[in-house]
Amino acid sequence: MLGQGANAQAQPGQDQIQEWTVLAGNYNAEYGQAGQAVYNVTMKSGTNQFHGSLFESYQNAYLNAGQPFTNNGHGKLVNPANTQNDYGFTIGGPVRIPKVYDGRNRTFFFFNWEQYIRNQYVLGVASGPTTVPSAAYRQGDFSAAITADGNRSLGTDPLGANILAGAIYDPATAQVVKGQVVTTQFPNNTIPMSRMNPIALKIQSLLPQPFCAAGPPCNALGVINNFENTEYEHRTTSVPSVKADHIIGPRDKLSFFWNRTATYCLTCYGDDGMPQPISDTFGGGIYAKAIRLNYDRTISPTLLLHLGAGYNSDDLGRPLVTPNYPACSNLGLCSPSFTLPSAFPSFTGLNDSTAGGMANGGGGIGNTGRTDSIYNQFESVASLTWVKENHTFKFGGVLMTQGNYSVNHTDLQGSYGFSNVQTALPYTVTTVPGPTGAVSSANIGAYHTGLAYASYLLGLVNTATIDPTSDSRFGKHQVGFYAQDSWKVTRKLTLNLGLRYDYSTWFQEQYGRSPQFAPTLPNAVAGGEPGATIYQATCNCAFAHNYPWGFGPRLGIAYQVAPRTVIRGGFGVVYAGTGQGSTFGGGVFGTASANNPFGPSGTPGAPIMTLSNIAINGNPITASQVAWPNLSSSYYPIGGVLPGAGPQYMDPNDGRPPRQYQYSFGIQREIVRDLAVDLSYVGNYGVWWYTTVLTNYNYLSTSLLNHYGLSLNNPADLAILVSPVGSAGAGPFQNKIPFNGFPLTATVAQSLRPFPQFNSGLGVLGAPLGRTEYNAMQLSVNKRFSHGLQFTYSFVWSKNMDTFGGTPDIQNRPLSWKLDASDQPFVNRFSYAYTLPK
Repeated sequence: MLGQGANAQAQPGQDQIQEWTVLAGNYNAEYGQAGQAVYNVTMKSGTNQFHGSLFESYQNAYLNAGQPFTNNGHGKLVNPANTQNDYGFTIGGPVRIPKVYDGRNRTFFFFNWEQYIRNQYVLGVASGPTTVPSAAYRQGDFSAAITADGNRSLGTDPLGANILAGAIYDPATAQVVKGQVVTTQFPNNTIPMSRMNPIALKIQSLLPQPFCAAGPPCNALGVINNFENTEYEHRTTSVPSVKADHIIGPRDKLSFFWNRTATYCLTCYGDDGMPQPISDTFGGGIYAKAIRLNYDRTISPTLLLHLGAGYNSDDLGRPLVTPNYPACSNLGLCSPSFTLPSAFPSFTGLNDSTAGGMANGGGGIGNTGRTDSIYNQFESVASLTWVKENHTFKFGGVLMTQGNYSVNHTDLQGSYGFSNVQTALPYTVTTVPGPTGAVSSANIGAYHTGLAYASYLLGLVNTATIDPTSDSRFGKHQVGFYAQDSWKVTRKLTLNLGLRYDYSTWFQEQYGRSPQFAPTLPNAVAGGEPGATIYQATCNCAFAHNYPWGFGPRLGIAYQVAPRTVIRGGFGVVYAGTGQGSTFGGGVFGTASANNPFGPSGTPGAPIMTLSNIAINGNPITASQVAWPNLSSSYYPIGGVLPGAGPQYMDPNDGRPPRQYQYSFGIQREIVRDLAVDLSYVGNYGVWWYTTVLTNYNYLSTSLLNHYGLSLNNPADLAILVSPVGSAGAGPFQNKIPFNGFPLTATVAQSLRPFPQFNSGLGVLGAPLGRTEYNAMQLSVNKRFSHGLQFTYSFVWSKNMDTFGGTPDIQNRPLSWKLDASDQPFVNRFSYAYTLPK
């Protein structure tokens, strides 16, 4: 296993596995660094006889149900062609080379080969039809946006003009009226062709026209859900594996296992039905391998030695369907910061759920790029088993190193975000921090003015991210030692006693290039105010600390109270591995790759740049400005844009691994021969799990608002908070800026934040504040194989509680304690197998 937050891609073939067992709780001290379960997989070995097998699994469209909520034009569901084949063979036996070597009774092999092939046509996207700009929108005619909102009046502006939901306003007509910045609506809600950005028009020419292959809910004449297309997908996965066993002598045995999983698919991810090069579809290449080498020696009849070593490698590539797109020469989208052609640039935020626009895949046009990653894990184990009278002792240890090498190709030619705010009434625009960046809106009640696609046609960019190629190396180490004793106290009583020690380092970048928010460090961009960035490469410090007290006692008991009745119980303390990757509380502390977000503008409704001028405040963004690595303490806010994005903060206790208390008690009874019933109580309580319910460092708390005499329950105070600092609406806070250079166009709320230079970021990651609790009654009835029949019935009555998934009050974390989203209180299962007599 690759540890918490990682996935093993090397999957053995289905006929390679001899046995699969799951230890779900109260396992021996031999097992650790797993918070939920331990899987033991035994692979098949060859014997003195040659044996083989063939298998084939086939599926096609005639065996599949149609896609829900579709219509093929004949009143039936659309059922695209879909063919899947999974086939392979096995062969095993002794290693024999005629006249050279006879390996019977000594050397054996088992070879498995499996291949999976899928050919399918995907209709549109998985959720149904998507949206492309209508013919009228392409000409700048957005009168349908007003119709889509029901010709709804939202009041009058300071000029006395009627405000309609969906109205498109001309940013070139800005004027100050009664202390408010207002603009006038484009006549007939139509943007003249002469005002449209030439780069936006070139990209628009690549977009498909509305088209519906079937009937409703797709409507080619509407402004939303007006496009669906069929995309071909071919995927191939090959899984060869081999196991070799060699008996060195009467006391020594050597075994070797090798497995590779190779998957290639050029269009398997982001299926959106869009043509190249604007499609956000990209390929998937998985090249994973697993290698195991084991040595076993019988030192004496009561003393056994086991040594093992293993290596896992997952190479995850993301090939582009259209690589190396020259955006500068083909589109005119140029910047000194673009070093090499890459994926088609990304344009996001272009769609409105009611008024339409462009909703390609993840919400934009093009592909932001991809990250190629290689996950490596080396593991070595050693154990010594000693049988002494009625004791079976076992001592051992494990050493594991894990690494994640990533090359980031994301946003090399830019990712440009668009919003309705550039074509909305400016005085209605507000900007607040969001979970992934600052968020601007121009709402009037439940409706808004402006349209993102209209802003796009004008070339007005709300936010942008421009990154260079970067590579990072993250990793950690884990070590564990254990001692255990299976003690048969009497013929009826057996005790399992054990103690395990686990030590795991926290997941960090090898060269210290990850940014960390430093709340007390002066920031030159913010006039020397506190709140800057540090890096382990230069700060002579550690962001987090490793936990040295990972001792886990284990106790198990089994007592035969009657000839056919046994009671069992147990208790254990188990430590999981420290987190890596996506386990860091809703974010990844792994941003050693370049991350250069720009915008939104501090001036409400103003663009951060235009498609024709990739610049900030008129200054072109240079390659050195977005270079990686950049270890400057004032690197954030990016590009000196105030307020701007900030770095994340790693909790100092991130090196503390999750701890699980496991306990169980059960009764096992053989009712009749070959029929047994097991009734058990199983529970566990977990602490120090990574959590998402955390307060942002830049949180504008109730206590801070009270300090300034403000309340969120007072409408007048709310109006002050959303007003620009330089406006009369700011009241007593007018022109009161936290430092020189802070824009007067930023809101009062932004100026009052603990670190006003940042409007996003500063989230806390890796905080071990999560809790879990599981309690269950488990009943199982097992009939062992006899007379050709075996069956198993199980019933589970459980309750699963945790603190994950958010809280209704960020200042009252205990409110997050609730039922887990995946809780299933009642589960019944029944399985059987009957073998026909020969």
